[in-house]
Amino acid sequence: MAKNLAARLHKQEEQEAASATPADVQPNTPTRRAGGARQDRRGMVNIAAWFPVRVKFELEEIRLERSRKLGRKVTSQEILAEAYNSMIKFFVLDGLLR
Repeated sequence: MAKNLAARLHKQEEQEAASATPADVQPNTPTRRAGGARQDRRGMVNIAAWFPVRVKFELEEIRLERSRKLGRKVTSQEILAEAYNSMIKFFVLDGLLR
């Protein structure tokens, strides 16, 4: 089940990195290329949508509040991952994704 998408994705990413063969790793490839993908984003995808400006401000307020509560910087990516986890959990528990 989708209990924690971010944790599962992180675990999968670690497993893929551990099982990488020398052919998969290109040591001569620069970490950033014009128009190319960053190495730390390898195996990841961007999920984006268009929303009203007020949605951005609300997400930023949530991010700042969580940062203050936890005493560390919380990224927008962490906030969105948490939102996606909640949404997926909701749909799986309701049986809509089965």
